Amino acid sequence: RSLGGLLDVRNVAETLGNAIRAIVIPEPGQILLATEQGKIFECRPTSSGVQVRALLTTPLESADRDSPGPLALTSIAVVNGKMIVGSLSRGLLTIENGNVIETQSKPAGFFIRALATDATGKLWVGSRSRKNEPGVFSGELGGLKRNEETSGPVLTIQPIGEATFVGTDGRGVLRFEKDKTEHFTFDGT
Repeated sequence: RSLGGLLDVRNVAETLGNAIRAIVIPEPGQILLATEQGKIFECRPTSSGVQVRALLTTPLESADRDSPGPLALTSIAVVNGKMIVGSLSRGLLTIENGNVIETQSKPAGFFIRALATDATGKLWVGSRSRKNEPGVFSGELGGLKRNEETSGPVLTIQPIGEATFVGTDGRGVLRFEKDKTEHFTFDGT
């Protein structure tokens, strides 16, 4: 099937057996996939189908002593040409030329669940947090600021136009636009 008219992604054998946790299209003709097994793939169209390239030579490992094994990669964003990946025990990672650089994740922490960049290029980070704590951070890489709106654990972030929507685990949806925040709740969220 065609993904956004960009390329046929019906048979990407390299991803077989991997749980895809994040998909991002940073530019036309490029799809980045992050897996729960610590792998990142880049897919590009060719005249004969799809070229798939593993961006890491070996899968990344978890830093969680209680849960060793592959590092669950949860999200991807491209910020100023750099690939930033969120993970569930090593925080934010920068991937450049197959090298992994652990990026200063404070104050966001080591359990990153969602990443996105808005129309202005600002990075948005959603982390695991307690139910009555903020879990949304935004700003420049290395200079993230906590948004004080109580969100609890963040599951997804989606910029739409000038607004950024944040889906949470148990506290509904938050809408951030300029200096305003709206909180939407629904039964069962």
